[in-house]
Amino acid sequence: MKDKELIKKARIAKRAGIKIVWIGEFEGFKDPFYVAELVAEVVEVVGFGILSPLKRNCKEILKLVQEFSKKNKTVVGIAPGSFDNPKKALEIT
Repeated sequence: MKDKELIKKARIAKRAGIKIVWIGEFEGFKDPFYVAELVAEVVEVVGFGILSPLKRNCKEILKLVQEFSKKNKTVVGIAPGSFDNPKKALEIT
């Protein structure tokens, strides 16, 4: 989805009374932190769900969330995503 379209949809959500715009992390999607910066100009709260420690390590996720949260209200969900073996996911992270 193009940036203009993301911003347009965020505006529609805000006008509809939606309090949190949720952004997912998935192959083929734009980087969730990039998208969050775009929509944060329009909405009050950005929710990240789900950020996967299999895409980037936990320290990097924490750093990016802390930076983003300095100027934006934020909600975060962290999970291994579509990992076949949850025990293995915990070992990796």
